[in-house]
Amino acid sequence: MLPLPCHRRRIVTLLAACTTAFAGGIKGIAVENLTGFPMARANITLVRLEGSAFRTVTSSRTGSNGQFQFLGLADGYYQVIARRPGFAEARAGQSYRGGAGTPIQVQGDPTAFAELRLRRLGAIFGRTLDENRVGLPRVPVSAYTVTLPRRIVATGISDDLGVYRITGLPAGKYFVRSGTAEVDQNFFVAPTYHPFASMTLRDAIPISVDLDSEVRDIDLAPVPGRTAAIAIRVTGCIGVAEVTLSSDQGRKQMPAPCNLDPIQFTNLTPGEYELLVQGEGDQKQKLAAFKSMQVYTSSHLETLNLRPLPKVTFQTTGTSVTQAGLILRRRDAAGPDTSAQATEVHVNPIQVVPGNWQLTQRPQTGSYLSEVTFHARQKAAAPPDPDWFEFSASDDTSNTIQLTFSTSPAKLTGKVKGSSPIGVPVYLFPTSPQARQRTNGVRTAYIAEDGSYAFVGVAPGPYLVIASLEALELLEDALSGRAQPITLEEGRTATLDLTLQ
Repeated sequence: MLPLPCHRRRIVTLLAACTTAFAGGIKGIAVENLTGFPMARANITLVRLEGSAFRTVTSSRTGSNGQFQFLGLADGYYQVIARRPGFAEARAGQSYRGGAGTPIQVQGDPTAFAELRLRRLGAIFGRTLDENRVGLPRVPVSAYTVTLPRRIVATGISDDLGVYRITGLPAGKYFVRSGTAEVDQNFFVAPTYHPFASMTLRDAIPISVDLDSEVRDIDLAPVPGRTAAIAIRVTGCIGVAEVTLSSDQGRKQMPAPCNLDPIQFTNLTPGEYELLVQGEGDQKQKLAAFKSMQVYTSSHLETLNLRPLPKVTFQTTGTSVTQAGLILRRRDAAGPDTSAQATEVHVNPIQVVPGNWQLTQRPQTGSYLSEVTFHARQKAAAPPDPDWFEFSASDDTSNTIQLTFSTSPAKLTGKVKGSSPIGVPVYLFPTSPQARQRTNGVRTAYIAEDGSYAFVGVAPGPYLVIASLEALELLEDALSGRAQPITLEEGRTATLDLTLQ
């Protein structure tokens, strides 16, 4: 006869085994959409529906056979998401290209199966031609977003035959523009938009790109032009500083020795630029300098003296900085700096590099950011982003930003009718500039298990609301007549029932 502790250990082990046996799971495979071949080394994320939002549970990678599994799952609704470089995100039950998938219900012991079909990102193919339709080599060609903030998504370089190919494009619309290049000895071409030889954005025609496809024959005829150059001398630091030059054609970086001869950026397109220089001083103190300028000649010289990072102090009305859920991200002439993570503000004041910054608020139940006031000192080379508040941090040691929060946000709730709506996204589109900035653009909630949805902490104003499995980018072009209009009021809860589109 076993001692009592041994019996207890056996009972606990048997109970654990029974619990695991009757827990549900999800198995599946990730495949390339066009061929059906297994996708090895795809990143698979498992999320669970909790109320009107999905929360990450765990993640894994597919094996060489493209298969994955998640076992021992509690009952509930789950979504499986596959990602791999060069492909668009894929979800279980995805009916539309780039659209939302349908969640998988886990209930009891049975293991569900999911097939994830990954679609390749789109591409644009064409040639850069001279006045006689002969191919021009070494010309950079970029795809720009049509919506603001306008930024480069991807770039290709024309080969010896003048053929270029831009890859890695999500489904959507793009402007195509060639950049400045020296294609022959002392012969330069200026930036030119599609179609063919359009010199201004006003004459440009957007190109529609889909997944698993390539748009061909997008030819450009870059016109002859001149170039500019800028020399930069860096002072006030020790060792080597990092210089970033940004414009609407992207960013260029170069190391610069402190307190020595200037470095040079050549073959630039004449126009507006922003300079950010970062280095170190004594005892590894972080230093920086920023300047916005116009460069139109080949003899432009700038001297930047690095100083300690400026401090930004937030003076708030309505709530405190630590409770507001503020998010900061830097942006320059090339657009938002997506290479760096947005920073959530936990301290006040906060040190940042000088230049232009964007500010928004994480959705809160008890407040929304209604106004940002500051004394602008830096001229931004890029147009403002309609989804963010913006401010400048100057090279001065202190910058004060006034933030006004309303503690009476609006709330929107409702039910969604339709076939199996659970887990389907509901989109809230602000239709006025003020509401768009205060809401940080389009908001998304997910239909809960009881068929309801909810948006909390919403700024008052006019909105369009739609529940749909279609891709968000495609919906924005087809809202008229499909989405439900509603005007939300300060401090009040509105109810709007929807039909799944």
